[in-house]
Amino acid sequence: MSTSPGSSLLLAVAVAEAQLTESTQLDPEHIFLALLKAEDISAEKVEGMPPPLLEAAIEEIQRITAFWEEISAKRLRRRLRAIVREVQTNTGEFSGHRSQRGKEFFQTSRNL
Repeated sequence: MSTSPGSSLLLAVAVAEAQLTESTQLDPEHIFLALLKAEDISAEKVEGMPPPLLEAAIEEIQRITAFWEEISAKRLRRRLRAIVREVQTNTGEFSGHRSQRGKEFFQTSRNL
C-alpha cells in the first residue's frame, strides 16, 4: 500500500498510541488518536525521514491540525486513551498487526 509522507508519519504515531495503550493490535481508535496527536508533531521530533519527505509530511500535518483548531485535541486524546484502556479485552505487547476492524478501516479508506 502506497501512502503519502503525512499518512506514513501518522501511521507511525498510531503504532506508538497502540503501544501506549497496551493494545496488541492496531485499531481505528489508534488512528484517531494519531490524528489528535498531530498538533504535537514537528520536524525536530521526527527522526529517520529524508528532508523532502519530512517537509511534505509536516505540510500535511499542518492541514490536519488546522481542522482540530476549534477543539481541545489534547483533552480529547487523553479521554480516548482512558476509554481504550478500559474497554479493550486484549492487552499486552503490541504485535505490529492490525485488528479486523483496523483492516476494514484501511480497506474502506482505500476505496474512498
